[in-house]
Amino acid sequence: MVKGGVTYRIISDHLGSPRLVVDSATGAIVQQIAYDEFGNVLSDSNPGFMPFGFAGGLYDRNTKLTRFGARDYDAETGRWTTKDPIRFAGGDTNLYGYVLGDPVNDFDLEGLFKYAKGVGQPVDEKTKKALECLESLLEEELVVTGAKKTGSPHLPGSAHESGQAVDLGFNSNPGLEVRRIEIERYLTQAGFSYGQQEGNHFHLQTRPGRGGATGFAPGIR
Repeated sequence: MVKGGVTYRIISDHLGSPRLVVDSATGAIVQQIAYDEFGNVLSDSNPGFMPFGFAGGLYDRNTKLTRFGARDYDAETGRWTTKDPIRFAGGDTNLYGYVLGDPVNDFDLEGLFKYAKGVGQPVDEKTKKALECLESLLEEELVVTGAKKTGSPHLPGSAHESGQAVDLGFNSNPGLEVRRIEIERYLTQAGFSYGQQEGNHFHLQTRPGRGGATGFAPGIR
């Protein structure tokens, strides 16, 4: 983050909640934040210094609400302030419920699909919208088990590195493996360009595959 011509590094926890803001040049800590398990701010050494809050959402310190894509989250109640836009396709009978009551391990940057623990950074806007559309078509909440990330086994410039690809693991999405025919049918309709099954997960991306390949690749890779 750059503010007033100074570059700062935001150090976050496993959910994406900023815990420390450090001056990159001097190493000085300019902000330190603590939260409870539901995201209530317990202490903040420099309120309003940067806009991010619990799980990486946009925090409004006046209303104490945190914005995640489609909805606002109220940490005081541990609930969303509005119903899930995809209704019961979100997988929870409580349309105001946040990540099935497990905010310690899960987070929902869009107010829609969930990111599993340790998947990397959020994907780009086009891929987010494709995921939202695919959820609506499947009438099922999807848990992203692989998102924007760098390093082995992903080559520089890969779809994962650019935030244009997601992995949907079968362990985190029970029953998804047997819906492969539907995934293939809805792939381009949802906004994805290419997809394939890679062992225990589906890999989907919003740009063509190698050699300009489009559609869903046959077989399992």
